[in-house]
Amino acid sequence: MTVYKKIVCIALSLILTFSVFSAIICFTTVAKTEPILSAENKTAKPGQQLSVDINLSDVSGIYGGNFTIEYDSSLMTVDSFAFGSIVSDCTKNCNTNYQSKGNLIRVTFSGASELSSVGTLITLSFTAKEKTGSSLLKFVSYKLYDENGNSIPLTVNNASVKVTSEPVTVPEIAIESTNVKKGESVSVPVTITDADNIYGGNFTLQYDNDLLEIESYSFDSKLDNYTKNCNTDYQAAGNLIRFTFSGTDEYNTDGTVIVFTFKAKTNGTAQLKFINCKMYDGNGFSVEIETISGNISITDNSETTTQLETSTKPEETTSPNNHDTLMVFVESIIVKEGEQFSVPVNINGASNVYGGNFTIQYDNELLKLESYSFDEKLDAYTKNCNTDYQSKGNRIRFTFNGTEGYGQNGVLIYLNFIAKMDGNAKLEFTDCKMYDDNGSAVEVNTSSALINILKNSESTTRPETTTRPETTTRPETTTRPETTTKPENTTRPIIPDYILGDANGDGKVTAADARIVLRTSAKLETLEGNLFLAADVNKDGKITAADARKILRVSAKIDTF
Repeated sequence: MTVYKKIVCIALSLILTFSVFSAIICFTTVAKTEPILSAENKTAKPGQQLSVDINLSDVSGIYGGNFTIEYDSSLMTVDSFAFGSIVSDCTKNCNTNYQSKGNLIRVTFSGASELSSVGTLITLSFTAKEKTGSSLLKFVSYKLYDENGNSIPLTVNNASVKVTSEPVTVPEIAIESTNVKKGESVSVPVTITDADNIYGGNFTLQYDNDLLEIESYSFDSKLDNYTKNCNTDYQAAGNLIRFTFSGTDEYNTDGTVIVFTFKAKTNGTAQLKFINCKMYDGNGFSVEIETISGNISITDNSETTTQLETSTKPEETTSPNNHDTLMVFVESIIVKEGEQFSVPVNINGASNVYGGNFTIQYDNELLKLESYSFDEKLDAYTKNCNTDYQSKGNRIRFTFNGTEGYGQNGVLIYLNFIAKMDGNAKLEFTDCKMYDDNGSAVEVNTSSALINILKNSESTTRPETTTRPETTTRPETTTRPETTTKPENTTRPIIPDYILGDANGDGKVTAADARIVLRTSAKLETLEGNLFLAADVNKDGKITAADARKILRVSAKIDTF
């Protein structure tokens, strides 16, 4: 009987050991992070162009795959696509009319080695039709493969595109670009704006761990009442940070949500890139969000950073006269109420520029954007223009990228407006970034412009519209009878000598001179004596918008006097 009990005990022990071992295996299998294939939620207005990124996280052991996306062809049409850098070494294909269904997109990719980084697999570009509604972006089939052709389990996140004529404010999450010296630590805040109806969310931030080491993080006090977490070694990748938060109350405060502290290991430009980001409303539904990545520029201790607070000559960093300065700018002009006109966006000093983007904000109470056209120099580049960026009604977003350096001066894009009513409408760059062949940020300066809109009863002072060719107003006449100077405007003093185009007498020709001349041509300011001589660059005896335009082009080194 004792022997029998021993046998039973041994059998039970073996069964228990096997059960525990099996449970451990099962737990390990379940606990393993599955790759996530996800699409972006978007909102667009009828007729608007939009781009949707298809992202892949956790690429460990992935050698290839395929997926099919279904969309509502009654709401939008697919225009083009561009593969992301994570599949640059793969054989790949995209069929935008799969099975001739008119609403299916098929993507395939395969390579001889596993994918090396997470990020965007492909960007799909659509145009919203005039019909409003919501189109589901649904993964109807999907597979990933390892090196032996075996399937890898994965999770998919479908998305939707909402086509609406109603104004929509899109939340924006951004990380600031900054400078630091090698060996020093730098704090980088992640901020959110237009945070309406958000109850939680998450993002994954990718950084260059060859250049940066993550030291610490701190949550902002606005998240005190929220459940939150930060994993600084997400998926054990060594260069991914995962942030999550959730709560029972609406998060509707703009500002910083978390601050990361990095140590600069060696000099270079380290990109901080959002590879996926999702926010949720009170019902757990995904909220569309825009992301803006940043860069950390690391210099040797012997080098001088370009931050304004450490620069001994800040005015030289933005001077258009610097031959090495990359500049993107628009030119100020004068138009009449109701007039259609075109504004070129120019680039100068574009050596080693392989792509970039900018956002222009304009006064939509005074201006109506009609259309745009790319310059022919961009024919070989992938490009896009969103004329209602973030559904704000007054923002234009332009992007371009290519495999060859741009390396030219001239026009990037023409923006065509109608002047709705009289006033001064500013065209302002709210952000602008340019990149070299390594994807590193290139320092760029911008120069905004002023569109002076006159009533139809007013006369512009452009040479082609003047009716007084016989009257020569020379600079020795200190008071011009036809000029009415408003009491608040200043009269600039006479100086003994002048430089042609130097309308403010500071000894150099810059965009600031062009602005003064434009204001003078609109009778908002007065120039006298040698300053008048300096501003009248075409020597017709008058200060006009043509003079301002010439000065601006000379200041940007795309013209000469």
